[in-house]
Amino acid sequence: MKQFLAKRKQRKQQAIEAGHQANLEAQRRRQQTRRQHQRAQIQAQLDIARNPAAAYNEAEGCPIARKRGEEVIGIIPTTALYEVTAGKVEYRGGSQGVSIRVARGLTYRTGGHKGTIYRAPERPRLKDTGGTFVITNQRGVYVGTNQTRVFEWSKIVALSEANTDTGTVLLMPVENRVKTSGVFVGDSYKQITARCEIGIALYRGTIDDLIAELQTDLAQLGPTPAN
Repeated sequence: MKQFLAKRKQRKQQAIEAGHQANLEAQRRRQQTRRQHQRAQIQAQLDIARNPAAAYNEAEGCPIARKRGEEVIGIIPTTALYEVTAGKVEYRGGSQGVSIRVARGLTYRTGGHKGTIYRAPERPRLKDTGGTFVITNQRGVYVGTNQTRVFEWSKIVALSEANTDTGTVLLMPVENRVKTSGVFVGDSYKQITARCEIGIALYRGTIDDLIAELQTDLAQLGPTPAN
């Protein structure tokens, strides 16, 4: 009986160890897949940064009139324009104090009314659909069904991510523009942002710095694992 119990305990321990090893292997594979994906994204951005002229196929056609020296490095079709608007203002509160009966059917309330002004958070709202977003070495341009928006790299303040009910929006606040606008990018936020970063670096003359940074990021991920 003792021998039987010992063997059963041993089998249970082996099963636990096997499950633990399987979990570790699954975790290792997930990390490897994540690194490969990151490596592919960085390499793609690095390739474009090294040779921006190869990023755009002239045969595809461009919906904007390019300026002198302007080079297209990305065209994103079937996108939409969003604009950040202030949330609605509400008044929330209630009365405070004590009710005192003065006569039949008549009361007098002491105290006062206390409330709070509440403003809903700002959020991107849809302004136009059916548009195309063009990224160049001078600017980003949204050309839509009813509206057009230009994001000059000389005046761009930041590139940031915002979430909506339908997906991710790339916001691009511009100096001296009251409202912040952006374009819908869905699951391609990193890829489209990467091309905008290249456009900004080309305009500012810092493309070599960006290339060096990307090379460092690639090196930190380590070599591509053998199959």
